[in-house]
Amino acid sequence: GYTGGTIGGTCTLAILLAGSFLWYRGLIKWQLPVGAVLAAGAVAAVLPIGADNSWFPIFESYDGQPLGLYYVLFHLTAGELLLGCIIIGTDLTTTPTNRRGHLLFGIGVGVVTMLLRFVGVAPGSCFWAILIMNTLVPLIDRLSRRRVYGT
Repeated sequence: GYTGGTIGGTCTLAILLAGSFLWYRGLIKWQLPVGAVLAAGAVAAVLPIGADNSWFPIFESYDGQPLGLYYVLFHLTAGELLLGCIIIGTDLTTTPTNRRGHLLFGIGVGVVTMLLRFVGVAPGSCFWAILIMNTLVPLIDRLSRRRVYGT
């Protein structure tokens, strides 16, 4: 009750438990959420923050506290990133058809989410990222399908 935001976007533990249950039951593939969270973490660790434009904020510290690590973990657990990656982004009707496609889709969602957070001003950046990546699903399917050689 002390964190601002929607109830579905701020309860990280509930989202992780729901995602674990869905994965255990075989309803979602792990590639999309893991790819999205890793890509978002990588972008948050690399892109500069603040007015001083210091690159690689993951290495920032103040008074012995690893502020850069807190900053990256904040971006991964605050807001709608986990909700979008685990619950909404894994919808079977709008995602790619194979595992490589799910990984590419997840990486795209993570990168676009962080770019929209840093550059854009609209709330719900992960939801916008999912919509943007949904338009690219036919291209991702074409790029990630297995090649059959021979007849």
